Amino acid sequence: MPRRKTAVLYIFLKSDFQGFIMSDLGFIGIGKMGRPILYNILKKYKVTGIYNRTRQKSDEFGALGIKVFQYPFQVSSSCDIIFVMVTDSQASQEIISGKNGLLSHIIPGTIIVDMSTISLKASRENQARVAEKSCTYVDCPVIGSVPFAQRGELTSIFGGDKKAFETVKPFLETFSKNIFYMGEGGNGLKMKLLHNLLLGENLAALSEALVFGDRMGMNREQVMDILAVSSAASAILDIKREPLLKEDFIPAFLLNHEIKDINYALEMARDSRISLPLGGLTSQMYSSASSIGYGNLDMSSVIKAFKRINGEK
Repeated sequence: MPRRKTAVLYIFLKSDFQGFIMSDLGFIGIGKMGRPILYNILKKYKVTGIYNRTRQKSDEFGALGIKVFQYPFQVSSSCDIIFVMVTDSQASQEIISGKNGLLSHIIPGTIIVDMSTISLKASRENQARVAEKSCTYVDCPVIGSVPFAQRGELTSIFGGDKKAFETVKPFLETFSKNIFYMGEGGNGLKMKLLHNLLLGENLAALSEALVFGDRMGMNREQVMDILAVSSAASAILDIKREPLLKEDFIPAFLLNHEIKDINYALEMARDSRISLPLGGLTSQMYSSASSIGYGNLDMSSVIKAFKRINGEK
């Protein structure tokens, strides 16, 4: 297969030319997070081609002149840096090593940047399979929900080859406020799972306290105002104030996705023989909220599980 032409992407820092990156960039996964991330990349760099399992979500980018591929392997036969942002372990592994996956037509030297939040086991399997093709797989999940992605203010946590990190860092800067290099492969994903476990625990604890206050006849808005200026203040209280106050759970981060991430963290802990009792209880509360119909709403709808066990709808 002939080598495709390579685009030259120029980087300017402080208005001075510092160098250039030679790459053809591909992007896979045009979902709630992938879409704004891709738009931020496009503000500075050209993207050669994209793929999404639901073709319609790609059409708006096709209208911008970006090649929309029918299969993942077409991305890897045309691009040497590929960002992947899909839902879970199964989707990630299917995209990378499935029947029509990236590895079936990949060019040696390609870098796959997997931003998906998946299990540590799946990530390690991906890394090994990609290495067999003389290519590089790195994990680079992001912290932040859709509004952060839209503003280009995500936190990117990178695990893997340091040279690959330096190569892709300029692209990360287009959608990240903070970028951390975590060392060996898997470390970025470990940090993301730790973060989402703690995030879920924090929000569950806050929800329990708010329902407690409701049952004691207290005004929820006043309770939240006092918590916000106390030692019990937290970032999650600020971020989820309006959804929790109004119980209007427009999704920024799906409750079902939070369940997935907590369970990946619990799996990682079990494999390492680490006990996470609060994590187990937190998983049960989110699963309860999902079982009563809130799984595809924002994760703040976990408060409904606390209301339900106290006899409220």
